[in-house]
Order: sequence, then structure tokens, then C-alpha cells
Amino acid sequence: MRVVDAEKIVIGRYPEAEGIYSLVRKKAKWSTTEKIINAAYFLFTPFVYGIKTAHGVSDLGIYFLVEQHERQILVRVAKFDKENVVEEKDITGQFIGNEYVTGKDKFVKYRDIKKRK
Repeated sequence: MRVVDAEKIVIGRYPEAEGIYSLVRKKAKWSTTEKIINAAYFLFTPFVYGIKTAHGVSDLGIYFLVEQHERQILVRVAKFDKENVVEEKDITGQFIGNEYVTGKDKFVKYRDIKKRK
């Protein structure tokens, strides 16, 4: 799925949103084993950022932060069997500043796709 298509889906689903931001998903916490494996990749292979890339590829969803009616909603858009699937999670008050951390995932605001009114 292209990012432009996912943006259209989210804007269409949340027409009353005060703000919609595309998000970048990063790995928030690294275990000691993951750090060692990443160092080995760096030293012994041309695939320098192997774990970071593999982590990003394991979830091909596109993430957005929707601010609507004083709520913050984490929205994931993915494509399954030619169907677009939209998942949402209320995270009101948890997305502070430009980032939100949950478990081993960190979401960072990347781009404002719908300006506040």
C-alpha cells in the first residue's frame, strides 16, 4: 500500500479531525542480545542496519496520529488480501510532544497531513 492511499483513507475516515500526522515507527528498547546481533551485522555484513530494517518490515502497516474532539487516536492502515484494514487505539494523553512509546515501539511525528483549523 502506498502512503498516499493510506493518507486518503485516514482523512476520509476522520473528516472532523483537528490534526492528522503520519508517524514513523521505530524500535524503542533494545535487548542485550539484539545489540550484540546488530553489532555483528555491522561488523561482518554489508547489511549494516539489518535488525532495524527487519523490525520495520515485520509490520507493513502505516501509522497515523489523529487528534479529534480532544482525543488522540493511534491509527494503523494495512492491506490484507486486497482489503484495506484500519485499526485504532485511543491513546489520549499518552502522545506527548513528538513521540509515543508503547512496549518496544516508539512512534514519532513525521509529517502533518491535515492542518488544524
